[in-house]
This record gives sequence, C-alpha cells and structure tokens, in this order.
Amino acid sequence: MTNEKLSAIEVPDIEICGYGSDVEIIRCVFTMKDRTSEIHPGCASFLYRKPLVGKSYCYVFMGNHTLHFSDENDDNLNELLVYFKILDLAGAENVSSSVPAVAVTLLDPSFDPLTGKGRTAENDLRLQLNNFAGIQNYTTHVKMTKSVYREIPNRDFKSILGITPNYLNITTITAHSQYFPLHNNPNFTADTDTGFFQLLIGSYLLEVRTEIRMRSFLSILGVAGGGFSAICIISLLLFGNRKTRPWGLMYFLIRSEVERFSQMDIVPFLHDNDMNDVNKSLSHEQRIERLEERFKELEGLLSDYFLDITPSKSFKEKHAKNEKF
Repeated sequence: MTNEKLSAIEVPDIEICGYGSDVEIIRCVFTMKDRTSEIHPGCASFLYRKPLVGKSYCYVFMGNHTLHFSDENDDNLNELLVYFKILDLAGAENVSSSVPAVAVTLLDPSFDPLTGKGRTAENDLRLQLNNFAGIQNYTTHVKMTKSVYREIPNRDFKSILGITPNYLNITTITAHSQYFPLHNNPNFTADTDTGFFQLLIGSYLLEVRTEIRMRSFLSILGVAGGGFSAICIISLLLFGNRKTRPWGLMYFLIRSEVERFSQMDIVPFLHDNDMNDVNKSLSHEQRIERLEERFKELEGLLSDYFLDITPSKSFKEKHAKNEKF
C-alpha cells in the first residue's frame, strides 16, 4: 500500500434519496478556500432527477468535472453545503422507525457501476462506507477520503505470465460523518428546510492498494530454476565439473573464433597425420616433431574444454615443493 499526495480532489457525485416522500433540494452553498461563498438556489445547474422507483425519490448532484476541493488554490472549494427539505414528513415516518431522513451516497465521478465494478468495489458498496444520512433538524458533518484499488482482472494473460498486468483501477470514497442538532438560525427555518449536510475533504492523501498475483508462469520457472541450480551445485560439489560438450548455444556467438581455431595447421581429430601426400614426404624426425605438436595441441584442447587439471597441478606443485626440502 502506498500514499500519493493530491493537490486537488474532484467533487464527487452525490446521490440524495428520500423514501416515502419526495425531496426538494433548497440550495447549494460553495465555500471557497478564501472563505467566500456562492449560493446556488435549487442547485439547478448541478442537479439531475433519477426516474421514480416505487416510493424512492432520488436526485444526483454532479459537478460535471468542473468542481474541485483544494487546500492550495483559492478558486477551488473548501466545503460544500446542501440544504434539503422532505416534503411529506408523515410519509417518510411511515416507511421508517426513526425520524424522517434522506440517504446520501458519495460516488467518484469516474466510477461506472456497469463496467468498472470489480470484486473490491462490490465489497465497498455492500459495506456502504460511502453512505451517510441527512436527518430532520440535524446537520451532518462529513469528511471524505479517497482510495484506489488496483485489481487484477480474472484470466489476465499478463498477470498469469508474470509481467505487469492490465490493472482495473477502482476508485472508492469513504465518508466519515458526525451529526449535530440544529439551533435557531435565520438562515434555516422549519418552513423551508428540513436539514443539511456539510461535505469537506478529510485528507488529500490518496491511498493506493495494488493486488499481486502470488503464482505466475515466471515464478514457477524461477522455482524450477532454483531447484535445478541446487541439484547442479550438489553435483559439482560431489563429482566436480565434467566438460563433455563445451560448445552449446554460445557456439553461434563465438563461431568466428571456433572457425579460426579449425583453420590452424595442426588440429587434433581434424587434420590427418599420415594419410595425406604432404605427410608421406616428411622424414622420420619431422613426423616425430609433428606428432609432438599434435599432442601439445591435444593437451591444450582437453585442458581448456574437457578436463580440469587444477588438482593435478596443485598436487605436482606441492610434491615439487616437498622435494626441495
């Protein structure tokens, strides 16, 4: 988990629902960082009414990506106040065992419940951490925080392979609310208002959580490679290094060097010693000298690519040192 400092946070979409009674949004008040205020009667420019479902009357406040909270820029919001009125208090009481209230939900403007909902988003919505209530004759003081969960989609090929997956970034909002009773105030009257809520930013730190796949194709290869390396190390410790095939795939990288070695005058296993016409014309001494050269080349070839003669050298040096004394 990591934290990122944000200079500004977009005002969330705010769903306001009344049950058993329709709701009227009286006004919205934007309080800026410099403490100046803008009053928008009815929130007309930002309010959208959802279709009626039974006795559920819902409205959505949308900033349309134009409103932001900020603790640095005076032109951005410091807090948002929404005043509401429950039109039928008796109807709202009939569907609830408590005093009349509205249900408020905060949603990130980029959140799409149809295409962007992953497992974690579903859990957050079920926990209703982004919900609070607007209660009759109460003010609700709400501080919101944002977090991002980087979820790995099911059957993501990149994550199965072990490379950076195509993350599904899910932004969620958590609302921390406190409720306070209202007192007599000329700006708030029972005839025009039922209650209001005040929305602020609790923290400008964005919490980022990232899923990590514990098993992938590359991790399996790593485990297999580690086991094979352990077996090779044990084999080397017990039996030493057997140079049986010195040229593998690297041969293609050093092919020019191998070809140059093959073009030497005397190469063991490649150049015939007795059967060509040139060798038949050599004298006995020349043949012996040529054989000595072939043996030297053969010894060099074996010691370079096939046999480890380090123990023999050490034993010989130690024996020669003892003979001096």
